[in-house]
Amino acid sequence: MGPSHTQPHIHEENGAVEAAPCLRPLSPSGRRRRKPAACGAAMLAACALALALALAAPRPAEALGGISGTCYVACTNAHIDGPDGGNVFEVTFPEYGITATGYCISGSVYGTPLPGTYPLTGEPADDGGFQITVNCRGAGMYENHYSPYGVQNVGGFKLYPFGSVEVLKRSAAPEVTDGNPCYRLDGAAYGVYADEACTREALSLTTDSSGRARSKRVLAPGRYWVREKAAPEGYLPDPGTYPVDLAQEDCRTGAVPAVHVEDAPLIAPVDALVQKADRETGVPVPLGDASLAGAAFTVEHYAGRYASLEEIAVAGARPARTWDVITDEQGRATAGAGDLPGNGRGAHGLPLGTVVVREVRPPAGYLLPDPPTLVRAVEPSPDEPNAAVYRVPTVAEQVVRGDVALLKLGAGTGGDGAADNAGGGGANGASADAAGATPQIPLAGVAFDIVHLSTGEVAARLVTGEDGRASTEGLRPEGLDGALPYGLYEVREDPATTPPGYRTAEPFAVAVEGNARTYYYEVVNELASAPEEPQAGNGPAEEAPPAPLAETGDALARAPRCTALAAVVSATLAAAFALRRQRP
Repeated sequence: MGPSHTQPHIHEENGAVEAAPCLRPLSPSGRRRRKPAACGAAMLAACALALALALAAPRPAEALGGISGTCYVACTNAHIDGPDGGNVFEVTFPEYGITATGYCISGSVYGTPLPGTYPLTGEPADDGGFQITVNCRGAGMYENHYSPYGVQNVGGFKLYPFGSVEVLKRSAAPEVTDGNPCYRLDGAAYGVYADEACTREALSLTTDSSGRARSKRVLAPGRYWVREKAAPEGYLPDPGTYPVDLAQEDCRTGAVPAVHVEDAPLIAPVDALVQKADRETGVPVPLGDASLAGAAFTVEHYAGRYASLEEIAVAGARPARTWDVITDEQGRATAGAGDLPGNGRGAHGLPLGTVVVREVRPPAGYLLPDPPTLVRAVEPSPDEPNAAVYRVPTVAEQVVRGDVALLKLGAGTGGDGAADNAGGGGANGASADAAGATPQIPLAGVAFDIVHLSTGEVAARLVTGEDGRASTEGLRPEGLDGALPYGLYEVREDPATTPPGYRTAEPFAVAVEGNARTYYYEVVNELASAPEEPQAGNGPAEEAPPAPLAETGDALARAPRCTALAAVVSATLAAAFALRRQRP
């Protein structure tokens, strides 16, 4: 059944057909007056008038808030006459595709009209129908129903020519949208069209907060097509076209056929929930031996738009979803596609709302940021229509930094001019313990390279002062807590700067692990040759162990003395081997 392409003009909401019986009253004589044979010309004129009316388009009955148009009237019992009279009419409404039963309504002294097309008016009734009056005046009459007063008008029934359709919208992913004020079902605009190509719009609809949109009763029975013209807030447009059939019975009973539609919610596709970077460089590349991998984050999603943690607290909002994620070597923390909600159309991502990113554990070599929490929005993209965007927050962290401080000492007086090159000696520069140990004097002008072991690059170069001291503290970048980023370093004395008469100290390792911490070390240079010990008795001379190598360590006894210990062990083994060879 196709729709009526010419919709009548009406000013009320309702509409199909229901007849109310109304018998035509008889004439006082009980018989109808017969028409003389000389009325042929009048009948031809009436037919011409009826044809003209049939071609006329329906007109609005604006003053009555009703309808107007034309219909075809044919008496179904014109043979009845006399006391049993009372004509019944079949009334057809081509504009609406409806046929109704009508009756004579003018009175007993009027004649019965011949079949033809006549104008009609309809006054609105309280139940949504229209009380119909068909104006047959001027039409020809049946011979056995002739009257000099003219013809009857036809009516006595209600017409329900119009009906309603409605759209019922819901979310394709209610688990994403329910309870989230960023998604609204109201405001969706729909067109109701008389053709499948949706080029002839019969009317437009707008959904309410429940996603429902019902038209007024202005549609003639037939098939219509419904298409969304504008999606509601937070949803993707629906490209579908949906047919809906409005039956005559729907118009008569007031039933409303519905179109059920779903819109997919906007979600933001994400590759990462959070990105880490080094604060000093601003890029996701760690400094020193630090790493961007292994940082632990808690990511919370809130249904609603909040600008700060304070707003969330004031609203008493609870997170709708929570993810615990760990960064990879590139400093990216991601959630698998299966861990992100879908939009009902195969896409996964973050729903519209607010994301709170909270770091709970920094990676090796870095400090927790201050503050450790960031707030980000998931919102419709301002640049791309029908898309949502989540701007991945970059969490910049400060690498752990520390310093190395050295005290350079020379053992003994430094023979061969060592004392003179040591920057002090004897009573002025030498130091000795209470037990009379070999005095130690500060050595000036000795250079050390602090080498980053993993890269082989020189991170700092120090030269001792007159007091034998040197520190990286003077090399700190402005505003930072140390010159050396987190990592393992080796301190190497430059042999070219070792004072004459002394041996170059062995390299030693330093691990910078604590932020704003200075690692203190004494570096002692032994004499290049030690005086021989006098031999006791007349027995075979025993070979004395070699002098220990330079020791390394810190003043607080916190640094390992592995190099010196290894030297002592080697000397002890060599002496034992020599004694064994002297035995018979």
